[in-house]
Amino acid sequence: MQINAMDDINGCIFNVGGGNEVSLSLLEATQLCRQITGTTIPLESDPQARPADLKIYISDNRKINEALGWKPKRTAAEILEDIYCWIKENERHIQNLY
Repeated sequence: MQINAMDDINGCIFNVGGGNEVSLSLLEATQLCRQITGTTIPLESDPQARPADLKIYISDNRKINEALGWKPKRTAAEILEDIYCWIKENERHIQNLY
């Protein structure tokens, strides 16, 4: 899309992310990861927010959607499943990293 519209968007800056449709809270992401991996780890909650904590972040995709018609095609579950599969397929290469 970018290459085909280079004259129109050259020099433009876009936010590209899940937007409202593909946003997750940490709790929702944790639940999806549990479903995908079949693993449960104990979690604790800390009600005290740190000064740099973001309460919420959702990418505003309107500009790139208006310019190119781009919007996310994949769900959060599909993305997390792909990440999990990639990690499993490459575990021997990355095992010393964690």
